[in-house]
Amino acid sequence: MNRFEPLPGEKIILENPKHWKNYILPGLAMAACLGGIALRLSHPEANVINLLMPGTIPAAAVLVISYGEAIVLMLLLVALGAAMVDLAHTRYYVTNRRIVSTSGWLNVRMSEMLLERVETVALSQKLSERMFNSGDILCVSAGASIYLDDVYDARGFRQRVMEEMTSIDQDKIG
Repeated sequence: MNRFEPLPGEKIILENPKHWKNYILPGLAMAACLGGIALRLSHPEANVINLLMPGTIPAAAVLVISYGEAIVLMLLLVALGAAMVDLAHTRYYVTNRRIVSTSGWLNVRMSEMLLERVETVALSQKLSERMFNSGDILCVSAGASIYLDDVYDARGFRQRVMEEMTSIDQDKIG
């Protein structure tokens, strides 16, 4: 849901979501848990250790391991759900006047900075973020800063901010 409304005379130049890469680890761990549970349902006597070293784990211990997998699966579902809510309700905007960050579903947070006040736009990308075309952006002014976390297409977003800053500077001169 979009909670950001531009001011009169202001237009949205770019709207970016948060990057989806935060789904990968919970999704892979959940797939591994589901695979273990599916194996156990199809072969109740089977578990990873007994498949590798038959007869090493008693049946009662296998039941405890099954409960442990179910608990881990529930925790992974919660983590994946939280990542999905965060992804769905976090947006970064560049307008012709400001940079805006909105996040949250029940508790909404909005940060903004006027483009004419921005002094520096710093881009930070780890190797994995470069592979997924994401990154973090820090916009700094004389008295404040705004941090944009996991921006999709961070280089393009930064470039667009710089272009808008340049057009504002040219409007002041001309």
